[in-house]
Amino acid sequence: MTTPTTNPPLTAGGDRERARRLTVLSWLSFLGYLVWFPLMFAYGYWVTDLVGAYPSVDPGPAIEDLGAKGWLALLSMALLLPVPNWIGALLGGRSRGMGGGRWALAGLVANLVVGLALATLMLLNP
Repeated sequence: MTTPTTNPPLTAGGDRERARRLTVLSWLSFLGYLVWFPLMFAYGYWVTDLVGAYPSVDPGPAIEDLGAKGWLALLSMALLLPVPNWIGALLGGRSRGMGGGRWALAGLVANLVVGLALATLMLLNP
C-alpha cells in the first residue's frame, strides 16, 4: 500500500518551468512595495481625511476614536497594505501545487508571515 503524495510529480518540462517562474515571482512580489507604499501612503491620507481624522492637523483625533467609521477605515488600510504579500502567497501556493518544491513553500510562508504581520501591526498599533 502506498501513501498519496501531496504534490504530484512534474511530468512535463513546461510544468517545471512554470512552477519555477511562479516561485521567482512569489519572491519578487516583495519588490512591489516600491510602488505600493507610496500608493498606500496617499490612500491613508485620503481615508483619514474622509473619516475626519485630518492627518495634517496636530495632533488631531486618532482614527480609532472615530467609532465604527474609523475602525472600518483602519481595517481597509490593514487589509490593503499587504496586497503584494497576498499576491506573492497566491503565486507561491500555485507553484507549490505544481510541484515547485521548497523554495515555493518558503515563498508562500514568507509572504504569509510578512502580510499577516503588517496587517496585525496596523490593527494593534493604529
